[in-house]
Amino acid sequence: MIIAAIRAALKKDFESFQQASQQTRQSGNDEQSQPDGKYDTQSTEANYLADGQARQAEEIAQAASCFEAMETRDFKTYHPIDLGALVEMEINQQSQWFFLAPTSGGLEIQVENQEITLITPDSPLGKQIIGQYQGEQISFPVAKILSIL
Repeated sequence: MIIAAIRAALKKDFESFQQASQQTRQSGNDEQSQPDGKYDTQSTEANYLADGQARQAEEIAQAASCFEAMETRDFKTYHPIDLGALVEMEINQQSQWFFLAPTSGGLEIQVENQEITLITPDSPLGKQIIGQYQGEQISFPVAKILSIL
């Protein structure tokens, strides 16, 4: 269910960046955008922006392919946190959910009315929780690992 929600969010982001790139490139190449003089760079700037948006769409497509191949694991309370773990943590007296993913850190998804934030093993939080167990605490942010699914 989580992987499906991630795929759907990435697909939506991909389509958004792809459409923005196409529209930006189109506007950068239409008659109104043609330079009026040698210092008019509107068309060039629009094409640079379109290139950046197309690169972002490609990065999202690569991330989506990582999740296509990703197998879900069934974590037990005695398993250490690893890639694919859904982790509930108490931070500032509030419960927050994180999914340890291979890519797309920072992406937020909704599953069964619960917000889940993707983190990667290379992120500061990911580095602290990987290998930890339910009930353990981390130092920054000060948090307790409530459950691992």
